[in-house]
Amino acid sequence: MRTHLILLSALALACTSGAEDDAFGGGGVRSDNDPVGGEDTADDGGDDGGDDGGDDGGDDGGDDGGDDGGDDGGDDTGDTGFTIVGTGYSKNDTAFDLTGTDQSDTDWSLHAQYGEVVVLVVGNPYDRSVTDMMDYMGETDGGDTQVVLFAKYNENTEVADVADAARWVSTYGISTGLVQETGNDFTTWGTASPPRLYVIDAEMVIRWVNSGFTPQSQLDQELSDL
Repeated sequence: MRTHLILLSALALACTSGAEDDAFGGGGVRSDNDPVGGEDTADDGGDDGGDDGGDDGGDDGGDDGGDDGGDDGGDDTGDTGFTIVGTGYSKNDTAFDLTGTDQSDTDWSLHAQYGEVVVLVVGNPYDRSVTDMMDYMGETDGGDTQVVLFAKYNENTEVADVADAARWVSTYGISTGLVQETGNDFTTWGTASPPRLYVIDAEMVIRWVNSGFTPQSQLDQELSDL
């Protein structure tokens, strides 16, 4: 009887030990520091996917789209023109624009002559000092220098028109005869008498202004100084 009790006790202990091993998966006791499959998947999948996807998508998309689009669209404006800002009518001023109609009945603008030297004579050809100057202006006109006669009245003290402008160009051998329908700018740039002469350089800066008759030698000197 005693032998049977010992055998039963041993069998009970063996069954208890097997149940405990099965409860831990047969691998022994797990440490708190052992990696867990769920955490690895979350870190690798979430962090790697989020960082790689976010950084690559955000940085590449933002930099490529923003920088390339901004530089190409912002810098290449296609605007090749510029505006000349006039400051006055005196020496060293940038000349204000003067507009009118030339001998070909075409709109003419002083600022459109940028790149050429302009000798602008403002006076009426009924004035002897004007015609005396115009007699030598054909020799001045040429190359990168053009002579412009701007008048309000013709030789007969009548309001000057395109036909008068064409005659001045033909008679004096100059580039431009300029008139205005109203003549409003005439008294801004000059007076009825005496005439006024401007030397305006290729950048539209007034380099010299003279009132009254200007001798050819004096004008030639001023032009040589440009």
